[in-house]
Amino acid sequence: MTDAIARRDIVRKAGAAGTLGLGMAAMGLLTAPGAAAQTAGAETATSKAGTAERRLPGAWTIEVQHFDTFQPGLTAFTPDGLVLVMHVTTKNIGMGNWSATGRNTFVFNFHILNTDPASGAYTGQSHMWGNGTFSSDTYWAGTANVAVYDAAGAQVYSHTGDAINGTRVGVDT
Repeated sequence: MTDAIARRDIVRKAGAAGTLGLGMAAMGLLTAPGAAAQTAGAETATSKAGTAERRLPGAWTIEVQHFDTFQPGLTAFTPDGLVLVMHVTTKNIGMGNWSATGRNTFVFNFHILNTDPASGAYTGQSHMWGNGTFSSDTYWAGTANVAVYDAAGAQVYSHTGDAINGTRVGVDT
């Protein structure tokens, strides 16, 4: 309420100063909430130390269980919740989302467009979803599920409960 009163005073004073003053006051009104958001963002980042929101963003090598073997892949998680995936079982890149569910836990999902290897024609998509739990800043493990759909959107395959794990890709020096 104090901010609303102060803003009204600025507008009144700017109105007396003319159009230029009103424009300057409006700019001040627009930037003031942004400054507050930046301060809040800094406080939030500090409070995220040691959490999934801080740990997960970056590049990871992953291994996904497929029947009795683990197949490798690469995954990138962005701070704003985007997932990018490249896996040896498909030639296309997958895209999806992730979200922290607790201090050391998160959920994810992504879709990969499937194509015919010979013609490149669209044949459907694969959808993977699952969860992960951190055991350190550089390693997580969880469960993955997959469903495959044909080009018409009919599910043709699904499997749940596969193991998945990720190891952070470090900077080579």
